[in-house]
Amino acid sequence: MAYEDLNAPEQSGSGWRRGWASVGALIATILLVALVVMVTFSNRARDEAVAWERHTYEVLWLTRNVDATISRSESTLARFVLDENDRTGLAYYDDWRRAGRMIAQLGRMVRSDPEQRERVEELEELYHARGQEFAAAAAAAAAGQESGGVPYFYQAGLSETGPKLRETLDAIAENEREALEQRRAETRLFDEQSDQLTEYLGWLAVLVGVGAILLGFLAYSA
Repeated sequence: MAYEDLNAPEQSGSGWRRGWASVGALIATILLVALVVMVTFSNRARDEAVAWERHTYEVLWLTRNVDATISRSESTLARFVLDENDRTGLAYYDDWRRAGRMIAQLGRMVRSDPEQRERVEELEELYHARGQEFAAAAAAAAAGQESGGVPYFYQAGLSETGPKLRETLDAIAENEREALEQRRAETRLFDEQSDQLTEYLGWLAVLVGVGAILLGFLAYSA
């Protein structure tokens, strides 16, 4: 009986230490799981921000190509009304239709943005209106009339459709540039957050390892 009484405090103290160590290990494990989840979500958010940044670059690239292709088609039409060469006329039609396909692709790329989608719809209307203005010059040049398509092309040059078309393209590009700056900031933010959480995760893993060693030591002592 006396022997059991002497060992009772020692066993009680040992059990108390093991209990607190178990609670500490449980808390550390919960924190570890929470940090892993936070790192996962942060990495996912960063990947989404990078994807949107890449998407913005693609929209800007496409906008520049639309502008360049329309300019090239207008220059080719100017040459066509002068030389009335069928090959020049085909080159004009090819460039003009290519610009239309690019505008359609641009509309698909910005369909998730209501403001940009509205601008692209306006761009499509201006593109078709500009095409009708050029059609008379191209048809006259193809028919080989006396003055050819020069008067029609000159008249199209006085129209406000061309400047409005380029203003709309500039507005689309400017909006994308502003969005690009915002998405770059988001990417940097998520990068920093992910790095910080990863650092916390490393320190917590060390603490969990130390706790596991402590539990093993207490279990061995018991």
